[in-house]
Amino acid sequence: MNDPGNRWRALLFYSILVLGATDRAWIHHLSAHQATEDLAVVWHAAMDYANGEFHEPFFYGQDYGVMLEALLAAPGVALGCSPMAVLPIVIALLALAPYWSFAIWHYRQKDAVAACVFASMPLLLPPEHGIQYTNLNGIALLALYPWAIGRGGSTLGTFLAGAILMAAAAVNLNALVACAALGTHFMVSQSRSPWNVVRALAGAVPVLFLLFEAMRFYSASPDRLAHTVFDWRMDFHPELIPEAMGRLDAHFAWLCPIWWPHGQAAIWLLIALVPVLAAKQNWAGALGIGAALICMLIALCFPKAHDGTSSVLFPLSRIFLAVPLLIAWGLVQLPWSSFRQRWILRAFMPILAITCGLRASRARGIIADAEGFHEGTPLRVHHTELARKECRTIALVAEALDVDLIVILRDPDPGLGLFLNMACPVCEPTMPPTYMPQGERRTWRKAQEAFSIRHRALLVQGSAERWRAAESLSTVSLVSVWPPALHLLIGIDAPIDTVLRKTRIVD
Repeated sequence: MNDPGNRWRALLFYSILVLGATDRAWIHHLSAHQATEDLAVVWHAAMDYANGEFHEPFFYGQDYGVMLEALLAAPGVALGCSPMAVLPIVIALLALAPYWSFAIWHYRQKDAVAACVFASMPLLLPPEHGIQYTNLNGIALLALYPWAIGRGGSTLGTFLAGAILMAAAAVNLNALVACAALGTHFMVSQSRSPWNVVRALAGAVPVLFLLFEAMRFYSASPDRLAHTVFDWRMDFHPELIPEAMGRLDAHFAWLCPIWWPHGQAAIWLLIALVPVLAAKQNWAGALGIGAALICMLIALCFPKAHDGTSSVLFPLSRIFLAVPLLIAWGLVQLPWSSFRQRWILRAFMPILAITCGLRASRARGIIADAEGFHEGTPLRVHHTELARKECRTIALVAEALDVDLIVILRDPDPGLGLFLNMACPVCEPTMPPTYMPQGERRTWRKAQEAFSIRHRALLVQGSAERWRAAESLSTVSLVSVWPPALHLLIGIDAPIDTVLRKTRIVD
């Protein structure tokens, strides 16, 4: 207990945790004012969940993507906090959760090297990795895995292990890479205890059933879908592999520790670990990483893995975000000698001092760059304070004109329209309901407006050409040219979609 070596290891481990928390707090400070259209949907979901409203099992208007972040933020929102304040904190915690959980579990097992490897991994990656705040939820669920599997092969532990791996992949398929490694390792290491494998498979069954039912929710009513991934993006095309091999640095951008400019080095590191682990007779570890590599190769055969950009908002590498966790897991499978462990532990702080300094100094520029325009990126960064002001202005005008519906038009800025449609109900909960023709993700709002007749509606946005064509309409009047433009629509005698099409305000 009083061994100086143990005290030094404890100081090193907790120092790494403090560094990780400080690094995450700095990135949160720099990026908390930013939001995308997708994040606005999660804000809205957190508000709905806090009010006990569960409209859809996945990301609104999609047949994939569980909004775990919104679910975790809901209690804070129910207590009166703004989703815009709570969600960045939840997302920051989710980003650290799997690394810290594995680290703390290994530290409790008195494996200081493994604990420090996991705790250090987020700090050894480039700042672009830390700035990404989407696609983290499935990987975050893996934080529960070591505590389930560490129950000594108990019935409950093995059952939960299977459920956790299945749930992680169900919440977000990018966790599948790590799930393949952990699941294969489990089955190989438990090959002499087949009942443990059966229990783990039994744990996966209820989650698989829930996933099937969630997907059936959409397949039974395709009109609920605004966007699906189960189209041409999920067609199998092995001929895409040569193309992927020509740009591995893009597919694995920001996933390699220390050697940041070369993302593909992460793959070569994993490949090198397989024969090394096999030579050390660690067949479970070698086969686990081998399974993950095969999983990545298969993923590259689908167009979905090629659907991305070089922007941190929508990178190609989001498909393989579990790779750093897999690298850390692979490294701790190695049987380090006591001599090498001492030198590894001594190397941590100087290396982390350099990488943390670089992350802190580069983060501001990368976050600022994300606010610029990136061709081909379906998402755009919006400033949250500006969004609050815009929504407040719209709410005040709506109150002054006594309207009972706010219609957000797509043109001339679809991104702004999508963002305001979701963000304004969060910023101004008492304002009239928002609705976006030809782009509404909330299918229940489509149903509500299909059977409702409003009296007065405030129209937000609309191109100049569209409004010039509508000048002859006696039911439409200009309220403000303030961008976005505001118009008042009166004389509504049918559901809003019908009126908008009849007046040619929407096509």
